[in-house]
Amino acid sequence: MASSVLGLLPPSGSVNGWKLVKIPHVYTPTSLYELIDGEADAVKSYGFITCADAHYSPDGSGQQSVDINVYDMSKPINAFGLFSHDRQGATPLSIGAGGCQTSDGTGISFWKGEYLVRLAVTTHDATYLGGMKSLAQAVSALIHGSSEPPALLRSLPSGVKPGSESYELSNVAGHEFINNAVTGRYPSAGSSAELFIAEYPSGSEAAGAYTKYLAYEKSNTGLSNLSIGSQAFGVLDRFSRNVVVSQKGRYLVGIVRSDRMADAQGLVKAAVGKLHG
Repeated sequence: MASSVLGLLPPSGSVNGWKLVKIPHVYTPTSLYELIDGEADAVKSYGFITCADAHYSPDGSGQQSVDINVYDMSKPINAFGLFSHDRQGATPLSIGAGGCQTSDGTGISFWKGEYLVRLAVTTHDATYLGGMKSLAQAVSALIHGSSEPPALLRSLPSGVKPGSESYELSNVAGHEFINNAVTGRYPSAGSSAELFIAEYPSGSEAAGAYTKYLAYEKSNTGLSNLSIGSQAFGVLDRFSRNVVVSQKGRYLVGIVRSDRMADAQGLVKAAVGKLHG
């Protein structure tokens, strides 16, 4: 595994003369805290395997550098999930399967296949900012994984707000029984309307989550059964406004904070229609 992440680092001098400052280091789940102490647990929760850490400069010295971290996250959905948190407040960037750049221009993050790549510069010097972009493109070219979104992400219906998509491991929509879900904002249903698609190991577990959600909403207004998927309900929640939830096979689909019940039902029905199994 260590050799796979090291192989995604551009060889010294191969990108416009940018040279390695020192031999790259590989971090494992037990040593990751040495690289990103405060974030290590969050990264490991997304299926982290190994990370290659490298530093580049035009002359190979370490006074200023472009730093590259290549994370093997085991699956594309995990790489995307971690990236979806990186891009919050950042500017979209066309690289890999999806990328972004920090507002001050000193950081780039992108994902492709099962890899998440983060680059940062320690100066605002134009030479280093340009080098960071060139090195990012070089890493992307070395990753042979697909740039196609994971299947669960492709199940989000049309109309999702660009850049709002994410993959959440737990406490989706504020509920501990909803996990492993892609989410996205839908302005057509309301300024804060958010749809989720959660995948469970089995249909029985998805049905169990549905039952818990239904029990949670039993005291709210207008609770009624709907004909969407295997089972569904709609309700006016005092906190989450119009809510629609449906279970189909091993999936639980729902929308919260919709301004209009009809829009909520339409989006959940569209999502359920894209699911198989």
